[in-house]
Amino acid sequence: MKSVVVVGLAILISMIAAVWTPSRKGPMGFENTSSLKSRNPGLDLKKIGREYLVRLHSAKADVVESGLEPIVYMRIAFPKEDFREIEQTLYDLASRGATRSIRYKAYLAIQVFANPATFRGAVESRHLGGEEFYAELAGKIRR
Repeated sequence: MKSVVVVGLAILISMIAAVWTPSRKGPMGFENTSSLKSRNPGLDLKKIGREYLVRLHSAKADVVESGLEPIVYMRIAFPKEDFREIEQTLYDLASRGATRSIRYKAYLAIQVFANPATFRGAVESRHLGGEEFYAELAGKIRR
């Protein structure tokens, strides 16, 4: 179990570093995410997605909940990628998650998956985490 947590943390750190590293900005001031893959040729999003699916299917609520935030960041960073399996799992968690917190956070993640561009500004140039992160997402939905 320790190795799964260590691998998950390593993936999270590498994803955040890849996504938020200063680089070329697009016309709206946002980073050009299409260049993220070219800057990180070893970035296998399918493999990363499968590893997060393992977390989302865990019997431990804390493991599931900790896997939701990096998935949201990943979707915002790579809006054109096909994360169909993760999205289906999010729908399952939103309706049948083990805790109210998991169901709520999965619902917010579904909203991000539906329209990642809307939420990009909510997380850009901020290092939000935990409850602040989800409060910022919820604020974007209400607007």
